[in-house]
Amino acid sequence: MPGEDPWDIPPEVVVTPQPLIGFLGLDPEDENQQGHQKVWEMFTSNRGLDRQALNFSLLTMDTLDFPVAKPPRTSYEWFLPRGILKRNWMNKHLQLLPSVVVLFFTTPTLSTVSSTVGKVRMALTGRQTKLAVVLLQDVQDPDTVTSVCTECSISSRAVFTLSPTSPLAAVVQLEATLQELASNYYHGQVKTVKSHRDLLNRATHLQLLVRHSFKVGFLSELKGDLHSAYKSYTSSYQLLLETRLTEHNTAEVRTVAGLVNFKICRLAFRLNLPRDAITQFRKHLEQWRAPPGPPQLSWEQAAWQAGQAAAFGQQFVEACRGGQAAVQTQHPGIYFHLAAEYSISRRKLADSLCSMVTTYPCPDPLQGMSSMEYYGQRPWRVGKQEPSDLAREKEGIEAMQFRERTRSKHSQTILDMLVLATEQFKLFNCPRMTAKLTLQMAEEKMVMMDYKGALDTLIPCLPAYRQEKWPTLLFNLLSTSLKCSFLSCNLSIYSALCLELCGLPRGAATWMTEEQRRVWSNFLLVLESGRPPLPEPSLTAKYERASVGAATKGWATILAKDQQEEVDISSFLSCVDVSVLLPGSVKSDQQISVRLVLSNLGEGLVTVQQVSCNFSNQNYDKFCISKQVLELQGGKMEELVYQFKPDNVDVGGKVAVDSVCLKIGGREELLLTLIKNCPKVEQSRDESFQYSSKPAMQWEPVCMVEPRQARVIMEVEQQLPVMVGEWFTFKVVLNSKEEEVATGVEVSCWLRDRSDPLVADTTILSLEAECPASPISPMEGDMLQAKVMVAKVDSVSAEAREMVNFYLQASTVGMRVVVLQLSYMVGESKCQSTQMVELTVMQPFSFTTTFLTEALDETMQANTDEVFCICCSVSNLSPHPITISSSRMESSSPVTAKPPTMSISSLSLYPKSTVEQIFPALVTASSMLPQLDSQTITPGKFIMCWTREGEEVINQTTFDLPSLKLSRSSLYVECLLPPFGVLRTPLQATYTFHNRSQDIQEFLVTTDPSDAFMFSGPKQAQIKLFPTDLYTISLIFYPLVCGSSPLPKLRVSSTDGSGAQETLERLLPSHLVIMPKERREREAILDMEQLSLNQAVVLDNLPFSGATKKVIKG
Repeated sequence: MPGEDPWDIPPEVVVTPQPLIGFLGLDPEDENQQGHQKVWEMFTSNRGLDRQALNFSLLTMDTLDFPVAKPPRTSYEWFLPRGILKRNWMNKHLQLLPSVVVLFFTTPTLSTVSSTVGKVRMALTGRQTKLAVVLLQDVQDPDTVTSVCTECSISSRAVFTLSPTSPLAAVVQLEATLQELASNYYHGQVKTVKSHRDLLNRATHLQLLVRHSFKVGFLSELKGDLHSAYKSYTSSYQLLLETRLTEHNTAEVRTVAGLVNFKICRLAFRLNLPRDAITQFRKHLEQWRAPPGPPQLSWEQAAWQAGQAAAFGQQFVEACRGGQAAVQTQHPGIYFHLAAEYSISRRKLADSLCSMVTTYPCPDPLQGMSSMEYYGQRPWRVGKQEPSDLAREKEGIEAMQFRERTRSKHSQTILDMLVLATEQFKLFNCPRMTAKLTLQMAEEKMVMMDYKGALDTLIPCLPAYRQEKWPTLLFNLLSTSLKCSFLSCNLSIYSALCLELCGLPRGAATWMTEEQRRVWSNFLLVLESGRPPLPEPSLTAKYERASVGAATKGWATILAKDQQEEVDISSFLSCVDVSVLLPGSVKSDQQISVRLVLSNLGEGLVTVQQVSCNFSNQNYDKFCISKQVLELQGGKMEELVYQFKPDNVDVGGKVAVDSVCLKIGGREELLLTLIKNCPKVEQSRDESFQYSSKPAMQWEPVCMVEPRQARVIMEVEQQLPVMVGEWFTFKVVLNSKEEEVATGVEVSCWLRDRSDPLVADTTILSLEAECPASPISPMEGDMLQAKVMVAKVDSVSAEAREMVNFYLQASTVGMRVVVLQLSYMVGESKCQSTQMVELTVMQPFSFTTTFLTEALDETMQANTDEVFCICCSVSNLSPHPITISSSRMESSSPVTAKPPTMSISSLSLYPKSTVEQIFPALVTASSMLPQLDSQTITPGKFIMCWTREGEEVINQTTFDLPSLKLSRSSLYVECLLPPFGVLRTPLQATYTFHNRSQDIQEFLVTTDPSDAFMFSGPKQAQIKLFPTDLYTISLIFYPLVCGSSPLPKLRVSSTDGSGAQETLERLLPSHLVIMPKERREREAILDMEQLSLNQAVVLDNLPFSGATKKVIKG
């Protein structure tokens, strides 16, 4: 019997056509010819997208047997075709008839080459196949190539020299030439076919026109001309639609139409025309929606439609992999689903039309189907479109029906298509279609009588249908699942489905109420009586009726044994349900009241054997368990109440019910344990969009356990504000108002915003100063407990006071909110109170830095080997007096800091006060990068240790110094002068020039006169300084005026234009203080030893001059 279905796309149509290249004289299997294997691998391995798409085939002289060429026709006037498309024509051009034959020669001689070429041409008589010669030599011999071309009549472009060591570029060039030769061959074939087509007319040769147009398209595809191929295939399809269809020729025309449509759609995708491909396929299915055909073979039409849809879906998948874009409304899954629908239709038609055929005709009417000459023809009337023997026609139809009934695996085919469709719908995020396809897969598994597999497929769909909150849709899914669970004898799932189905809202549909009553009576039959459930009324299909009896026996076997099953009813509203009600909050010395509400929405009595609660704290489970048998009436509710006192570990936390367990059943042999976990709180939605009302069973499973109000008062002593970098001490005074001793006193302290890294990373809480040393990284979850500081006190007596200290250090300004929690025990009661303290953090200091020269002039530039000063100014911005313990400067390379000019240790800095400290510094030329003349440096850090007045904890603040430009100094000048001069007293000034570079420097030094001095010495001097040498100039200055007098100014000019003058102005003094000269000769000296006091003389008040004269005279 044949193994290939006539509606399947044959492999020669599915494969992408590639030019066939025959290799003659190349034997990779011959161990004596090692180079042949390497040459063969050069052509066949590593074929990427950059290589030509060619199909290589090995030929030998012994098997050189090509298809015989047909004699050319000059007229088709009396020619009657026996079919449309021959089955072997495409395979002939793909596998048998090469477009180019390449002859390889290892040791070529002219006679050998000529003889072999002649034999190949003899075998290709009547064919236009191209020939090429490859000489396997390391070096090309032009004479040999010329002789081969002349003797064999082969173009020089078709003769090559190749060796196993040739580079890949040579192989690629050879392939390009072979591709060109193949294109020329197929171009000639296209011209030949078109010349035949010109002899035809539509009236009598319509089938030949279809065949020739298809041949032109296929040859164009081999040539690589996809546009021409697309056009020719489209023309062939249009001509085929003009064929007059009858009941007997439909199979052939339909098969050929499917092949041509496959080619059109594939080329449309490859030419980046996806919309054209989709449009063509839709028109194709619409055109062949209901062609004429034998009614007994209508299932064959559905099978053909399914094959077409599946093939197009696979083409769409390949196009998407190649870069085509698909959307949610148009993707391959739609066509795989369409193929599944057609396959379902095929199964149903086959069941109704093929079930009556029970014997296979003899002789076999289908013999030779796989070797038919034309596509789509019937094997019992080869080459005939109309039946000549009606009895034989009937036997052929019956053979196909028998074959369809016995060999076709319809459900497996449908499942394969649904799996492919589901993958695509998931890829394009279509959850509802995915659920629908999953439901169809389960139905097909039921057809295959795989009820367990169908049940495993349906159960995962329930959460999606529950979320839709559409009772009728969920009811249909539950009904199907109930059938599978009944037929597979699964007690736990059957019970869960019964509980959920009977728990659906009864007002959703009138017909649902009766079904719920029937299902609930079945469930009670199993639960209370221990008898097998009655079969579902909808199990009427032939394959289902056969399974009902076996399922009933299986149920009887199961129920005869002891059964203990668990059913989780947490995810749906069960017919037997339970809810938990806890108070919102209780005090630690109060009882927690737990209310359990049991409900039975069905009709009938349900026996509850045991009720138990599972808490988050397992110590409470023993208080909430009841083994008293309770009869739960239909449509009624029962309430159970339990009480217990909370443990101290839960004070300040919560007590929560995790789950409730109900054991139901009227017999000890069968007990069902219903587990109801605490339901998750859904996000609130608009009431108008909710299809069902709020459930009657309300859950309040959480109770907050609050501690007893503490009577120990926390009083915080603090001196705000907190300063950045300070270990701030805040004292917590515990003032007890209790009447008894408070034991186990703990004061916990943490930051309110400890989960915020901006606060947590910049704030340290500690019980001792300087521990921990640095802020810790932000943590999550339980690790946040590491940020809680706990100070413990053994006990606080009644009316007594105790104190604990906490330390806080903040590295940034802003608000810090500290939470203080006090907890202690009084007897067996836990007491607790919480208090928040807001701490404002501010900057304690304002810091400025000024750079000074050695003459204490401000500067922003330092020079090598020249002392400069760093002036650090610190201002107190806080309202608290601050005592400076110590200060220092940590220099960074290449700066070397010297001790400060004065110490500010033990200095008290009051609010709004400022203190300055100067640090001399020096940068040597050797520490500067040799390839640079200037660079930017950072002098280092200023570190100050301080305490708040009245505190003992020493804090440390570090200030970063600003950057400074450093220049390399090539000239240094120093001046030796007395500290001051005396008027009209000569003094000597000595100027020394130092060359600090490795070059010779020449300067012209001139001295400008000054009105305040006369000077003696060289007014102009030409100096020449060798590397690391010095030169001295001495001048005598004669001061003329007193006070701060300007000195004569030295000017330096050089030929290289260096900044020597700037160096002089920076280093040399510009003024000198001149003191007046002593006048010893005019001073009156009194002899104190001869001094005596006489009687006082009264002087008249006369004019100044006259009075003076009289006194002198007297």
